[in-house]
Amino acid sequence: MITEFKPPRMEPLKAAAEMFGLSYYATRNLVISGKVPAIRLGADGSRGKILVNCDALAAYLSRAKIADKSTLPAVTDGIRRLG
Repeated sequence: MITEFKPPRMEPLKAAAEMFGLSYYATRNLVISGKVPAIRLGADGSRGKILVNCDALAAYLSRAKIADKSTLPAVTDGIRRLG
């Protein structure tokens, strides 16, 4: 049985961030930390364009948990929670 290979959707870092409503730096940090796979294009690989796996980014964001405000402490490290 032959299964069809479907390559993941790869987008430049800035486009992927805009697609999911994230900042460029938040998306970049997810890539650098290894939470979302990406590749770097270029001759030496150190200064090339970063392409983010959008399928994996969507899966990561769908697993993210939203904190319930009622369970958060009112003050954390001297910072008072608003709202």
